[in-house]
Amino acid sequence: MTITHEFSAPIWVQTPLGPGRALLMIDYGIDHNPIFLVQLDDGKFKSIDSNDCRAFENLTFGIERPTPPKGGEA
Repeated sequence: MTITHEFSAPIWVQTPLGPGRALLMIDYGIDHNPIFLVQLDDGKFKSIDSNDCRAFENLTFGIERPTPPKGGEA
């Protein structure tokens, strides 16, 4: 069973392809990692594995800026 969740507000993320905004998440079940649909800063839309996304910093909550993922990390 596939579950799709559209975020009420985009989540700013770092990806191996550069920064962007995660607009929705697709979960194909226990055999697959969730996939984020990300609009990159250059305007392209890409489906990116959840292992390859990092949320941007949030200084209000003490969350430091993450290092950008290299792609294919587990």
